[in-house]
Amino acid sequence: MGNIALLAMAPSGETYMVRDEIGRLWLMQPPGAGDPRVIEADVVEVAVARHGFDRVDRDFTSWSDLDDFRQARAASATPPLPVKERPLDLDDVERLFRVVRRWADQGQIPGARRAAFTLLAAPVVRADAEVHGRLLAFVQELEEPASPFVSVAASDEKRRVRERYRDAA
Repeated sequence: MGNIALLAMAPSGETYMVRDEIGRLWLMQPPGAGDPRVIEADVVEVAVARHGFDRVDRDFTSWSDLDDFRQARAASATPPLPVKERPLDLDDVERLFRVVRRWADQGQIPGARRAAFTLLAAPVVRADAEVHGRLLAFVQELEEPASPFVSVAASDEKRRVRERYRDAA
């Protein structure tokens, strides 16, 4: 054998099926969608017949040649979309800030922190002291380690005892 064969691929080029140098068939998926896995030949046929995969059946001498072909074919099959970039406005920032908060609530702290810092750098945020302050406070909340103690509702008397103890310590 010796060559690698691209058997079929989705028009986007992100998901594809190959035969490796020793004859195994693989389903290759985009990062985050799953690891490559060995498949049977009928999976290729089903992908072409039912899922819109293009049959390719082309040999390559290296994985990088296969990848270059796959990228070029996908680029030619999908016309470029014009992208009109515009700066963020306050509505965009508020919408994105809600998403960032949800990420933090779901425990995705590193991603929430990075996104919050990106929002802090936006000119519209730097120009609005109130929004900048809310975002900065949020980032500071993310930086504080969570307390291992559960807060319980207490009477005013218990609160005063805690304050005296804290002040004495």
